[in-house]
Amino acid sequence: MYMVQNKREIQLSEQEKRHQLGFCVPRRT
Repeated sequence: MYMVQNKREIQLSEQEKRHQLGFCVPRRT
């Protein structure tokens, strides 16, 4: 599993995934 210190890195990777999804699929408001 990931260490507690890597928590920030996990959040960043999640944000990147969201960004990629946002670019591929238009945002639904």
